[in-house]
Amino acid sequence: MTVDGLSSASDVAESGDLIAVVTSPGKSTTATLSYSEFHGLSISTIVGGVEVARIVDVGLQADAHLYRIDPHYPVVQLGCVEIEDSFDLPTGKARRAHLRASRASYVIGHDTAARLVLELLVADDGVAHRLRLESTDPAHDGPVIEILEEVGQVCLPAGSRCWLQDHDRVGQVTPGYEGWHCDGTTVDELPPSDAGWTMPALFEVDGQWLLLTETDVDAISGGSHFNLGSLERSFAIRRPHPDEGNPEHTTTVKGSLPIVMPWRVHIVGALVDVVESNLVRHLPVPADPAKDFTWVRPGRVAWTWWADHDSPRNPDALRSAVDAASAFGWEFVLVDANWNHLPAGSVEALVDYGEARNVGIMLWYNSGGPNNYMNEEPRDLMTDPEVRQAELRRIADLGIKGIKVDFFHTDKPDGIAQFQGILRDAANVELMVNFHGCTAPRGWSRTFPNLMTTEAVRGAEWYRLSDDYGPRAPVNNTILPFTRNVVGSMDYTPVVLSDLGRARITTNAHELALAVVFESGLLHFCDSPDGYLGQTEPVRRFLQVVPAVWDETRLLSGRPGDHAVVARRHGSSWFIAGINGRATPSTPELDAWRLDALSADRVFEVLFDCSDGQRQLTHGRMSASQLLESPPEMAPHGGWVAWSTE
Repeated sequence: MTVDGLSSASDVAESGDLIAVVTSPGKSTTATLSYSEFHGLSISTIVGGVEVARIVDVGLQADAHLYRIDPHYPVVQLGCVEIEDSFDLPTGKARRAHLRASRASYVIGHDTAARLVLELLVADDGVAHRLRLESTDPAHDGPVIEILEEVGQVCLPAGSRCWLQDHDRVGQVTPGYEGWHCDGTTVDELPPSDAGWTMPALFEVDGQWLLLTETDVDAISGGSHFNLGSLERSFAIRRPHPDEGNPEHTTTVKGSLPIVMPWRVHIVGALVDVVESNLVRHLPVPADPAKDFTWVRPGRVAWTWWADHDSPRNPDALRSAVDAASAFGWEFVLVDANWNHLPAGSVEALVDYGEARNVGIMLWYNSGGPNNYMNEEPRDLMTDPEVRQAELRRIADLGIKGIKVDFFHTDKPDGIAQFQGILRDAANVELMVNFHGCTAPRGWSRTFPNLMTTEAVRGAEWYRLSDDYGPRAPVNNTILPFTRNVVGSMDYTPVVLSDLGRARITTNAHELALAVVFESGLLHFCDSPDGYLGQTEPVRRFLQVVPAVWDETRLLSGRPGDHAVVARRHGSSWFIAGINGRATPSTPELDAWRLDALSADRVFEVLFDCSDGQRQLTHGRMSASQLLESPPEMAPHGGWVAWSTE
């Protein structure tokens, strides 16, 4: 680790404005702190000698005071160390995660009651910082204050390209993080957005890649997004809109010192570094070591609502879903909205029916409460903590394995508190959790390993909801592995093989590949049980063996908006899949050296596009060397999937 140049900000301003330099253990990434009269404290992220982003005017607005660097006082270094961190989680792109990083902290501003501390972490795959406001008197926590806004603007070089998702305007079912991404627009030409842009946000800067996001978010800060900043090509951090969710709930929170803000994360490097990074999962608070999470079990899920909206209140349809899940060896069936209208005793009977076939049952809930206007039931059971805890205990005693909670539509602090309260209460009775109609992942899966997946994506349900989804889905599918799915499990509900929804232009090979290209701790297959059981034997075999948990992830080729080829390992089994977002055939060259541990003659089964039509598939077998050196051609909006379970 390198830490240089500490001095007072006023001295620095006169001598080149450099305050400190922190370098990652592998020397590939550097963060610099600097000061200027016009930009205040700046944090620059430099990778491969390229400054990919600079955050300027770093500070915190609390009560009537703006805490920021004071040019009349020295910046004080509190410490700098090299850290290593390893941990296991049941979900994600790799069950085992390891981090080496340089970590330093600095006092950058203060008044008579509080001081502002900047924590800085620099790893080979990124830079993260967070602000901490603490008492100047170590013997006391200090006064109760109101956090109004974290200030700072991310500035990008001219010509940088971006893959951004518009943040949602306030509405009855927003924010839901289900918008479209722009596809490589330059920041100079980016159209204005009334509501701003969501996190994560992806940029290409002078041949390097940058993903901006936040992690370890709690009810002090709420979830943030970006608006245009006041500087050229800049993005400002913004709190939730006052009118979203329940307008009576404030966007600000009062708390006693110390107050810790979320980590602001810059994942940097090549696209492989972005896709494979676990930085957002390293930074949050670890799970309580006194709690046992060995009961958490990722798995495949039969989800009947997409194909038949009335199925959650139809016992026969639900038993058929259990039968299909059992036939494929899938672990769960999700009973979706309005299951509370089932005849009395149906849930208990379904649990027994599933247990006899080694299939667990999960139940859907409306998160409301006052935060949404949606009528789907059951609702009003997840807001009040006492009511929620009683309901979760009740269904856990019935043998339910997990819950899906929907329709939050807020990033406000009270909404964040509800997310975390549900996770905490569910963990106490050994229930897994899936959030829908929700915020994007904020790093909670490390603190609460029972968080299996979240929606926050324009997924396959939109084939039933919108005419424009089908034509736009292929391109967006190739953006998601580089954006949304980088920061957490993504409940896209993939593998649409029927034509029950609006027109689909993806091939069946593309749809099958999504089960591997996308990662989700609960892999919900959205088509009908009969639709899957009626497939050819090779397709059924793939659906039987594809897992929902991975030990290793490797990006073999890709560019957002164009294509993605991803390899994942589960135990000794390997799965490799590619998708094409464009309307022309594609055979991308793969970085075969990234799988050089594979035996060259290892045999893979392959399903790929057939020249006879988008709904037809060709089945074959290829050695690892053949597959990696000469992969199948992907048809327009096509793909392929290969697997080896040796």
